[in-house]
Amino acid sequence: MGVQVRVLVSEGPVIANPVNGGGPNPRCASAPLQAPAAPENIRMVALSITYNNFTFASLADSDWSREMELACPVNKLGHVNLYTINRHGGLDNSGAPALLGAIAPQVIVLNNGPRKGLGQKVENLKIINANYTPYETHSYLRLAKLPGIEGIWQGHKSLIDPDPAHNTAPDMIANLEDNTVDHPGNAISASIGRDGRFTITNSRTGFSKTYTVRK
Repeated sequence: MGVQVRVLVSEGPVIANPVNGGGPNPRCASAPLQAPAAPENIRMVALSITYNNFTFASLADSDWSREMELACPVNKLGHVNLYTINRHGGLDNSGAPALLGAIAPQVIVLNNGPRKGLGQKVENLKIINANYTPYETHSYLRLAKLPGIEGIWQGHKSLIDPDPAHNTAPDMIANLEDNTVDHPGNAISASIGRDGRFTITNSRTGFSKTYTVRK
């Protein structure tokens, strides 16, 4: 099987039919809803890329309302091995539990900044329905508590909240500094093998970890 790239949504409606084993989503019954974010966020291009049994997804800056279109009442994204969390990991108007629970990401990479995204405790969710089950409102902890999560990697250590309990392990963080003119710009990269394994590497330290694709 070769590489397949699917556009899940751009400016128009989301895809009509589920991919990657998606189907009815029982998490939708009492899922919290939010009004759409700023127009540029609901116009984001969201992608699913598959290679053999491996699945990667990135929703860019897609907001909660777009996530719910992809997740409810049918999970159209399916199951994901590697997921780049959208909106930098600032899970105030993204990271809908109905989506994250349904796609069950195996490994997450956060494209956060040192003072953007991850690290901000979500306290003022603009929920527009009252009938929902409470969930973890701290960005990192919400991800770390996902069933089946095997690894979380960060572009930056959060300088908003540097508490080690609210960031992943240091060897899985690419950049520890604030943004400056001398910022090293270390990267998190992934290599995908034909044998059903994929490896994530931190260029700052050379540390890498290999995961076996979970079907």
